[in-house]
Order: sequence, then structure tokens, then C-alpha cells
Amino acid sequence: MNQNESLITSNSFSNLSIKRIRELLPIARFRRELLYLIENHQVTVVIGSTGCGKSTQLTQYLYESGWAESGKCIACTEPRKVVVKSLAQRVAEEMGCTLGEECGYGMSFESCTSKTTKVKYITDGLLLQEMFIDPLLTQYSVIMLDEVHERTIATDLLLCLLKKILKQRSDLRIIVASATLDAEKLEEYFKVDQLSCTTFHLESRLFPVDVFYLSTPTENYLENAIEVCSSINKTAPADDDILVFLSGRAEIDECVKRLETASLRNIGSAPQMVALPLYSGLTLDEQMRVFQKVEQGSRKVVFATNIAEASISVEGITYVIDCGYEKVRVYNPYNRSTALVKTSISQASADQRAGRAGRTKPGKCFRLYTEAAFSALKAKSSPELTHSDLIQPLLFLKAMGIKNIVNLSFLDNPPTVQFMAALEELYFLGALDEMGHLTRPLGYSMAEFPLHPRLSKTLLTAAKFGCVQEVLNICSILTITTNLFIKRSSAEYFNSFYKFAVEEGDLLTQLNAFHAYLKQKRESRWCSNHCLNAQSLLQAEQVQQRLQQYLRKFGVYATSRKPTDKTNILKCFLASHYSYVAKRQRNGSYKTPEGLNVYIDKDSVLHEQTPTWIMYYEAETIGEKTYAKVVSVIEGAWLRDYYDEKKNTTGAA
Repeated sequence: MNQNESLITSNSFSNLSIKRIRELLPIARFRRELLYLIENHQVTVVIGSTGCGKSTQLTQYLYESGWAESGKCIACTEPRKVVVKSLAQRVAEEMGCTLGEECGYGMSFESCTSKTTKVKYITDGLLLQEMFIDPLLTQYSVIMLDEVHERTIATDLLLCLLKKILKQRSDLRIIVASATLDAEKLEEYFKVDQLSCTTFHLESRLFPVDVFYLSTPTENYLENAIEVCSSINKTAPADDDILVFLSGRAEIDECVKRLETASLRNIGSAPQMVALPLYSGLTLDEQMRVFQKVEQGSRKVVFATNIAEASISVEGITYVIDCGYEKVRVYNPYNRSTALVKTSISQASADQRAGRAGRTKPGKCFRLYTEAAFSALKAKSSPELTHSDLIQPLLFLKAMGIKNIVNLSFLDNPPTVQFMAALEELYFLGALDEMGHLTRPLGYSMAEFPLHPRLSKTLLTAAKFGCVQEVLNICSILTITTNLFIKRSSAEYFNSFYKFAVEEGDLLTQLNAFHAYLKQKRESRWCSNHCLNAQSLLQAEQVQQRLQQYLRKFGVYATSRKPTDKTNILKCFLASHYSYVAKRQRNGSYKTPEGLNVYIDKDSVLHEQTPTWIMYYEAETIGEKTYAKVVSVIEGAWLRDYYDEKKNTTGAA
């Protein structure tokens, strides 16, 4: 059955009324009991597998029971933007209203709400931002944290802060919803502060899934995955689709190509296999392709990362193939680099993946590892808070008035070294004084921006360098998660890429591409011809417009000196990226102030150049080497000027 609580574009219940669809959801039998528990407990933990209806129905039950009266609103947070929007669309349809009226949604840089909105789906990060204006979240009567098992930084911060809010707001109700979560641990987390908390386990109606293991470990699970797909394709009905979990983009792209080749060889002898990728680096339009129906007689095969484990559901999946791996971004606070680490998944993730096969009818899951390997997996995945850069969440907590952050009560405490590294960087950015307090006005202003603090500082100091508009555009580009340039054939890509390239490096190259896009009046065909991602550019433009509103709030206006001095743009970024500089060594690498050896990333316009000094936006470790990404050329004299200036200040810019 399709439970309509995840991103879908087709509905197997389309011939039924909305009222009847809601009545058939597993959660419907427990409506009265759930409302009773929410009424009588400050915190209600709801455990239910994806498909039970918790994400779409709980907010409506609360709305129908009067929890949105007297000017109050019901909020439901989600970790992923695409899920926020799709859930709001579905619930608005079920409520019989236009999206943005009684039911709406919100996320960073995008909002669809009105004064009449009573049910609001929002990203967990946006709810944190709302605390700047309303620290006790007084507009909400109930806040539901959904998909908590994903344990994003924003969700863990919300759990921590909502505990504090509940002590001052006895009228507020919190729902913690998850497919897989340690309910006892969560109950204890709230009860230790004398808050009333209860747990409710929802029964689901998922169909049985037969799980198969390898008898011996495999040396090439990509090859195994293609073989299993081909085997299924020979015997299974064409409308039984396949979902293959792989660790990352490179594996997915390789398997898509392999399957397309294998499918061409089998024309006429079996259903045509349509290979589709699904990972976060794709544009929204590209991601949406996996939800579209394929031609009759063809079979959809989706190759996905862990993005397809929970929130996002592809209807029609009967077979799951699980490689047993995922990639996790791990931050190194000692040298400010990140690494995309390939690691074994947890048992909870493995079970989530297997469950994707049993949503509409009995399914099968083929695990490309042994049963002994499954038994050796850790029970749960590590929270994002324990292996990430904490500078942005720490700045937020400081803005919330929390002084002793190290002793703050998290569901899982992050390593102290990460806190200390973030405090140090915030001090040198001028956001904190020597006592660890937020500076005024810089620190408080930086905290309000929905940006990494380095970009906030860059924007707020751009007026001093006379390049606000240019810095605003660049920061908007750096904020989006998808690539600005689309990689096709190497020759085509580099020919287009170098049309915008400048000798100063990637920041100004990206700025050139953005200016050309605006000059061409946002023409999508022009973008395609120049290997530019039109959707990414549009998103950057939307971000720019919202950031401009923040700047106006702080009395900074998007003006620039004419002609704009390129040097000033780079100096402006250097004022907040002074720790992200490196000097060329004899062996061709670059050494950072912390002694880290980095190499210029192959996608940089400076990849084959040899500047003496470089500044970079971030560093990523791949294998034995660390690569500087988004690289620009600077002069050593600028660094001397900067450090001389710092000596004459107290730490606040």
C-alpha cells in the first residue's frame, strides 16, 4: 500500500476517496489513543515504520482536535527539504485547502505560508532559525520532530533546546517520531529533567520481506548487484521494480552505465531495464525522475544512496539489493578538513533498506554480504553531531544565551575537541570575545544568518571593501549544495568551463558564470549549451534575494564601487578565511598554517597552475591526499597586512 507520507508521484489508491485512504492507514486505528497520550504528556515518542501514516496524519488529528485554535500553529519538522514540500502538498490536499493556506511549508530561503496557516511542515534547521525571533516558540502548540532516527545536527539541537523550553512552557507538546529509535534512551533523556514522557509503538501493515545473504564475502559487489538485477529481470513480472543501495555517486553512475549496457544486450528476451540514479547531488528534477512511471513492459531499477532509506519512497519496489555500505562526511577539527568516509551501515539501516521492498506486496532483499557480517554491524548509526564541524551550531547556541556549552545535555555528546576547535575559530572570526561571549554587533549579526559563520563574516565586512554585491553573489553560490557546472564529456565541460575562467581562481570564475547567467536573462537553453546547471543558478539567485533582506536588516546594502576591484573581493574573503590559506612547496603540494599538505582540486581552474599562495573554501581528504576546493590566488603581503591588523584589535572585527 502507498501510505502517502513520503515523496511520491503516483498513488495506488487513486480510485479511493481521500477520506477512505486516511481510514485505511495503520495509524487510523490509534487516533484516539494517540491524542490522549499527547494531551496528558509533555513528550510523546511515536515509533512506527515508514508507511504507517504518522507524518501525514498526526498533524491533521491535532488540527481536527483543536490544537491550532487561539492563534496557535502545529509544526512538523523534517530533515530533508524535498520531503517538507511533498508532505505539505499531500496534507493540504487531504485537508481540502490550497497549499500555503491552512497547511503550508517553510525551509531556508523558501516559504509557502500565510496568516491562516495552522499546520506547517518545516525543515529542522528553519525551526532553529525561528528561535532568534521567538526563543520559546510561542506560536506553536505542538511541535513534531519527524525522522529523528536520522539524527541530524539540527534535530539533536532541537531535542536539547526543546527540553529547556518545556520547563517554561507547560502548555507545549512535543512529538518525537521515528521509524527506528531507542525509545528507552529517549524517554530517559526527557525524564531526567522531570518532564513527562511516554512511548507509543505503532503497528504497521508492511508485507513480509524474504532476506537473502551471500554464502561468502564478495570482492566486487557492484558486479554482484548487476548480476542480481539481470537475474531478477529474467523471472520477475515487469512491474516489480528494483532498488539498489550503493555507497555514493561514483558507484551509482558506474552501475547505471553497466545496467544500460546489459539491458541493451537483452532487448527482446526480458523486460527493458530503465536505470535511474538517486543521490543528493542531483537536481530536484533529476531526483524526481525515479518517481515517474516507465513504459509498460519495462522495469525501473533505481540506484540510490541512503537518501532512499526512509523519507523518500519509490512506489512499486518489490526487490531491494543492499551493498551494506554508505559514505559519511567526517570532520577533522585539527586541520579543518573533511573526508567522505566509506563505512559499513548499521543493522537499523539494513532493516530500513530491506523494508523498502515490502510496502505494496511481499518482497525480497538481497544483501551483498554474509549473515555473519550483518551480525557484526553496529546496532545504530552515529549521530551527525559527533563527527561534524560544530562552528555553526555552536554560534547558534551562543546566540540562544547558553554560556556553558560543553556541559550542555545532548542525547549523544560530541567530542570536546570539536567544541574547542569551533570556539577558537569563532574567536578569531571576531564572533566571540576573550571570555567566550558573543560580540556586538558582529557576533550577534553573524548568528542570525542561515550561513556558515565564515560566509556571514564575509558578507558583513564586504561594505568595508566596496564589493557587497559581488560577495553576496559568491556567497549565494557557495550556499547551494548542487554543482554550478554540469560535467558531460571532458572536452565539452572544460571548453565551457574555461569560458568563464579567470586567473584569480574559482571564486571569481563562479561569479563570472553567475553574471553571464543573469545577463542571458536566465535562459535555460543557454545554460545547457554552456554546461551550467540552470536549476542551481536559479537557486543561487533565490538565496541571494533572501540574503539581501538579511543585509538590509543590518544596514548593509548591495552596492559596489565601479569598477569593482577584484583584489578587494579576494581580500574580503581572506578576512574570514585566513586559516584556509596555503603556500606552495617544492613537491607541488601546498602547506597550511596547521601543517596540512593539500593539493589543488582537479575541478579548479588553478589545477594546472602554480601560484605561490592560495586561499580555499574547504578541504576534502580522499584516500591519502587532501584537496583544496574552490581555490583562489592571494598574495603573501595580504596575509602580513591581515595579521598586523589583528594584533591591533581585541578579537572583535
